[in-house]
Amino acid sequence: MSEVQITIEQLELQLVSSKEQVELRNAAQRLWANRDFKKVILESFMRDECARYAQQAGNPGIPHTEREDAMAMAMASGHLKRFLSVIIQMGNNAEAQIGPIEDALDEERAKGEDE
Repeated sequence: MSEVQITIEQLELQLVSSKEQVELRNAAQRLWANRDFKKVILESFMRDECARYAQQAGNPGIPHTEREDAMAMAMASGHLKRFLSVIIQMGNNAEAQIGPIEDALDEERAKGEDE
């Protein structure tokens, strides 16, 4: 296999990966905008339930292990929000790379035709 063919295969894999990341980003954005997601996850869980867990974590009247569990649950909303944010950012970055990857593919394919 020639060096050009290897480069083409690598670029094609990068292109597929980038497009998959963009699709995942789009799904996360649709999810974030979904009315039911807002009601169940953003409001009920991330706001109300996690606040209750935070209060529970500060209650010295419950066993230490239960307070630790409550604190871990209170932090879950932050982890979920960060996870979705990372997916969106990675999708944005991937989308910005699609054009340059396609250009590089065209160049490599032209080199391959010259060989």
